[in-house]
Formats: sequence, structure tokens, C-alpha cells
Amino acid sequence: MLPSSALSRRPKVIPMRCPVPFLLISLLVASPAFADDDLEEQIVAATGKAVDKMIFGPREEAPVQCEIARNLLPASAPKYLFAYIDGCLGFTEAALGNESKACSHYQSAIETWRKNPPPATNDEIALKHASTLDGWKHVAGSSCPSAASSTARASESTPIALPEGATVATLEGIAYVMPDGWALAKFNEIGGSAYFDNSTLKYSLKIERLAVDHPGAEGVEAERETLGSGHVLEWHANSYNLDAYVTFDDAVVYISFFSIETSVDQATALGLARQIAESMKVLGPRRCIEDCGPGTITPAS
Repeated sequence: MLPSSALSRRPKVIPMRCPVPFLLISLLVASPAFADDDLEEQIVAATGKAVDKMIFGPREEAPVQCEIARNLLPASAPKYLFAYIDGCLGFTEAALGNESKACSHYQSAIETWRKNPPPATNDEIALKHASTLDGWKHVAGSSCPSAASSTARASESTPIALPEGATVATLEGIAYVMPDGWALAKFNEIGGSAYFDNSTLKYSLKIERLAVDHPGAEGVEAERETLGSGHVLEWHANSYNLDAYVTFDDAVVYISFFSIETSVDQATALGLARQIAESMKVLGPRRCIEDCGPGTITPAS
């Protein structure tokens, strides 16, 4: 994964004419902010320019952007940063149809990252770093046929309808009561966050624990209110999604409603966000970063 320089919880909008596979694009634009590492921030910004070349052209110059990023790294740079360069080259070569070259670069990125793991300065950056490696492993399965068996993921399971008033607890160390009409789509293996679907509203929902120092809705025009529980809810919305943040003493929790089938009604989504936020509790510290197991679903008593 080759992040951009700004923390983003939503993927950038990619023009439909873009010939680059969406998963490869997502590896370059879903991004943490590396506030404590200016060099890493420079590298992810520089490799991100390869995306511009793949979208707007000339596409053949995209690998050059990866090499320009390499030139920013002194020999004394932390070794894991060099994995970003191979990840960038893997992305561009795969998008150009050079699967054997892409395979070599992805395998090099994975090996470099494993031998030289990045520092875990906080949970959120550790999660994003874990997602980076997971993303490379996943796309390597497409470019490296011999690696497909070891990188293949289980097929998505059928959503599980939640009983009325069910409490969902995740390995992130949070729990909340879900409104009626929702089904659990999955627990994310990286971090343990939960995804839900509502077939009536045609909405999807992601609930994720963030680091305690996460800025929440800072930097965007957002509404702010204090809930009956005493916690602060910040939110902002458009016709495509509503993003909300609930602030606790030891965590920030992100609640995101979105849809690829219909517009998201602000009043409806906000009412649901308030309902979930009012019931939410922080149970303790995060229990996993990678290879997270499922959370629990407890029916109302």
C-alpha cells in the first residue's frame, strides 16, 4: 500500500475511464498520516504521483515516478521505506500488464517489510502498516500464480442478520447496540473493525476504533454535539455518505454510512449514528492488530 500524505477515511473518486484496477488504486490512496516521520510522508506522496501518470498519462512514465521516490531515500534510511518503492513498481507494472515484473516487485516489497518491520508508534499507524502488507500480499496473488494459494482469501460470507437489540463487541475493545434491520457483513482481519449492510435502506456501515489522538472531523466543516451519554459526536455528510466520530477519553470511534446503490439521507443516517453512539462503550485496550478473529454478537436479554 502506498499512502498519500493526508489521513483519509474515504477513497478518492477515480474517473470511470481509468484503466487501472480499483484494488491497485486503493493501495495507493488509502492512507495514514505519518506525523512523526517526514521522510515516510515524502515517500508516500512521491509514489502517489505514479497514480496520476496511470490515470492521466503518459502511463509509461509511471514507473519513473517510483524511481524518483527512490532517489529521496538516503542509504541510511530505515529499510522498510524501500518496500514502498517496490510496491509502487509492482503497482505500475501490473497496471501496464507486465505481470512477471510486478510479481518480482511485490515479492521484494513483502520480503523487505517482513525483515524490516516499521515501528509501531501508535495503534492507528500500526494498523495502516498492517493493511499495507496485507494489500501487497493480496495483489501478489494476482501477479504471482505460485503465490495465489498462500495469499488467497476466504470468499466473503453471507451477511448475518442481527437479532433485535443485539450488542456487537469487537476485538478493537469496543461494544455497541445495533439498530434494527442490519446484518453483519464481516469483521475485518486487520484491526477487527465491523462492516454492516441494511438491505432495506441499501446502506453499508463501517464502525472502527481509531487512535485516541485521531483528529476526528478536524479539517472539514463538521457539526458537533454532546450526546446524552456525555460523549461528543462530530459529523459531516453529503449525498454519498455520512461520517461521524465519537470521542472517548481513551479512543475515537469512526461511524461511516455509505451506499453504492442510492443516496444517503442525512437525517436517517445521523439518527442511526446517534443511536449507535449513545450505546457505545470502550471495553479496554485493542486486543489485536493483524490476523484478528471475529467479534461477538449478543442478543438483547
